[in-house]
Amino acid sequence: MTRYDRDRDTLIVSLAPRSRKATEYEGQGVVAVVNDAGELAELSIGAATRFMEQARDAGVPMPTPQRPGAEPERMAWVQADSTMIRLFGYDEEARVLEVVFRRGGAYRYYDVPPDVFRGLRLAPSKGRYMHEHILGVYRWVRLSRTTAPLAE
Repeated sequence: MTRYDRDRDTLIVSLAPRSRKATEYEGQGVVAVVNDAGELAELSIGAATRFMEQARDAGVPMPTPQRPGAEPERMAWVQADSTMIRLFGYDEEARVLEVVFRRGGAYRYYDVPPDVFRGLRLAPSKGRYMHEHILGVYRWVRLSRTTAPLAE
């Protein structure tokens, strides 16, 4: 059985009976419950919405949930005049920055404030700005695909 706690943004997956002497293991927002028979009884995944986004971005096949009346993702794309970056896009509502690098690879950075996007857009050296203000600062995932428009 699987259930979602909307108030706590937690996905709970029950896999086997939970016993009184269950042991809980916790790490990186996930709690695994093992029953006294040694079976994985339950998984609780905190920040479930973000977990699902990152799994999809990493190429894990799963349906994309659509809220009634939801608009498709709106990404403002910028062609970069840079030796490091081909193009980058920003979704202000989701606070998500996607960067497509010239040497290959596309990455999504989470919880990026609008002023950081503006700074990247206005920076004379996009690569230097990435190194000083984005890389190592924001959580990221490598994309198996990107929503970027065709470029160069």
